[in-house]
Amino acid sequence: MGDLLTPDHSGWGLRGDPWLWMEMRKSLSRVPLPDTLKELTALLRNVVLARTNSSMLDDDAVYIPRFCRGGMSSGHISLRFWEQKAIPAIVQRAEWLREMWGAGERG
Repeated sequence: MGDLLTPDHSGWGLRGDPWLWMEMRKSLSRVPLPDTLKELTALLRNVVLARTNSSMLDDDAVYIPRFCRGGMSSGHISLRFWEQKAIPAIVQRAEWLREMWGAGERG
């Protein structure tokens, strides 16, 4: 699954988001792709919540000290960005890969 997080997303919500993205890429590198996109979405949500010690993705932002690299908003994760943009983008990449794999089987 880690390959779904390569390349990086083209934009971020807050300054801590790229660090969470990199951490997730590393931690998911040996995790197999779930069977369905619904399962993938649930897995990604759970990983974001666990890595940020949050209970809901509806919260606006959360501060994570390990992602603090200096600057005013450093270390802040936009949970709305993850719910509305990052997770859907990762799921879209998985959908594209599945379509490509399916085309390879037919052709």
